[in-house]
Amino acid sequence: MAYIKKDVNGILLFLVMLTCIALVTLTVVFANQFDGGNRDYDQLKADLEITSQELAQKNERLVSLNDLLDKHIEREKELERMLRERLNR
Repeated sequence: MAYIKKDVNGILLFLVMLTCIALVTLTVVFANQFDGGNRDYDQLKADLEITSQELAQKNERLVSLNDLLDKHIEREKELERMLRERLNR
C-alpha cells in the first residue's frame, strides 16, 4: 500500500506541475496577443485623432468660406438694389 500512495503522490505532483506550466504558457500567449491588439488600438486611436484634427481644420475653413460667401451674396443684393434704384429714376 505504501508503494501505491507514493506513486499516486508522484502522479499528482506531475499533474500539478503540468497544470502550472500550462497556465504560465497560456498567460504568456494571451499577454502577447493582448499586447498586439493594444498596439493596433493605439495606432487606430492615433489615426482617429489625426483625422479629427484634419476634419476640424477643414470645418473651420468651410465655415470661413461660408461666411465669405454670405457676405458676397449680401453685397450682390445690395448692389442689385442700388442699380434698380438708379434705373428707376
